[in-house]
Amino acid sequence: MQTRRSSPSRPCLGLLRAALPLLAWACAPGHAAPVQAPPSQPDPLAALAADSALILEDLRYLSSDELEGRAVGSEGSRLARVRLAERFAGAGLEALSPGYEHSFLFTRRDETEEHTGVNVLAVRPGTERPGRVIVVSGHYDHVGVRAGEIYNGADDNASGAVGLAALARALRGVPLRHTVIFAALDAEESGLRGARAFVADAPVPLDSVDVNLNLDMVARTAGVLWAGGAFHTPGLRPILEDVASRSPVELRLGHDRPGAPEGDDWTGQSDHRAFHEAGIPFVYLGVDDHPDYHHPTDDFERVVPSEYMDALRAALLTLLALDGPLPLDGR
Repeated sequence: MQTRRSSPSRPCLGLLRAALPLLAWACAPGHAAPVQAPPSQPDPLAALAADSALILEDLRYLSSDELEGRAVGSEGSRLARVRLAERFAGAGLEALSPGYEHSFLFTRRDETEEHTGVNVLAVRPGTERPGRVIVVSGHYDHVGVRAGEIYNGADDNASGAVGLAALARALRGVPLRHTVIFAALDAEESGLRGARAFVADAPVPLDSVDVNLNLDMVARTAGVLWAGGAFHTPGLRPILEDVASRSPVELRLGHDRPGAPEGDDWTGQSDHRAFHEAGIPFVYLGVDDHPDYHHPTDDFERVVPSEYMDALRAALLTLLALDGPLPLDGR
């Protein structure tokens, strides 16, 4: 996450229509044809809970010393991408580019040298409204090694990147109305570069994107998870209030009001800013700053697994709610 202390598109995805099951009419004459019961729909919350060991292992791996803080262009960054692409494939997501990877160039502030970032992008076509899109994002990069110390960034933001893959797996087999793009974004710590590259070269027309759900720092809740975005898009408020009433973690709405005290408006603090600036509504899920924020002590061992899993349950409920009959459908 960014420091809080200071305050031509490609063609749209085609329709993916599910094949209707054929009834078998092999009954003897004079007998009624058997009626097939509809298949039971998977329970995504149960699937998420059953996946907890793998989720925690992925969080441990992405925030391990082996990945050396996942700085842009590093070997650790590459290893993180490999793991995320494997998880996207295992969730049955379609790649939006070969190997799920989409490269982009950027120049850091006060530099002339170009750097290469790589977003990891995957998609699940929708059933009822495949031409309308929800983008679920979370950056996987962190700040790397500084003065010989590894900044592992377990909360910031291995937690959000791993969460993307966890949500995708939990929703496998669950019909979603909207097309959902899962975007593990790079170079957030360098100025939201991956998000800006996504918006500048989006795989779908931007006017087809109904909302961005951004996960950045969702592990260290201490019992409270924040949801921003409703101030800018009031139609989101009843949706988020309903989710809050069912959330296993206390979900508070806020941190999105312009003119708030310094550091209290998070509208520009993570990748959702690039979507907001493009006129796309956003929901940002994140936690308050903690003593390990942007310090080399942001390690896996400081994550309370139950807090993290509850936050992912809240994120899953949020995504399912956004996939409902949105007040934003008229965009």
